[in-house]
Amino acid sequence: MAIGCDNGPELTSRHFLAWCMERQIELVHIQPGKPTQNAQVESFHGRLREECLNVSWFQNLFDARRKIAAWRTEYNEERPHSSLGCRTPKEFAERARVASYGKDGDEAALENASAFASGVSHFPTAPAAAVEIEKLCRTIS
Repeated sequence: MAIGCDNGPELTSRHFLAWCMERQIELVHIQPGKPTQNAQVESFHGRLREECLNVSWFQNLFDARRKIAAWRTEYNEERPHSSLGCRTPKEFAERARVASYGKDGDEAALENASAFASGVSHFPTAPAAAVEIEKLCRTIS
């Protein structure tokens, strides 16, 4: 397992590095001064900082977890994002899943199975895209 991260002080501390080593998690740091290598995460962290952490006063760890969970639910399930066609990440992922797999229980129906079996496919790689979208949504949550 690996975690991709920037070189910020919160992700380079000895405590965090020891935590990763105990759990056998590899850290993959981006190049210093290259935030575009981790642009989605950098953008999300900025929003989390501006909209939740900077405006909340946490009384204890339980209170922090409760407030951050409420913000995460609002971010993923209630607030539309312009980059997702004014849909919530949850709606976007669900539409991508339905568009990729149809309404047949997440199993793609192949209309031309013989061509697919021979290695020639006329179908877009939407199921692969849906997997990437699900990974992105899990990253956000």
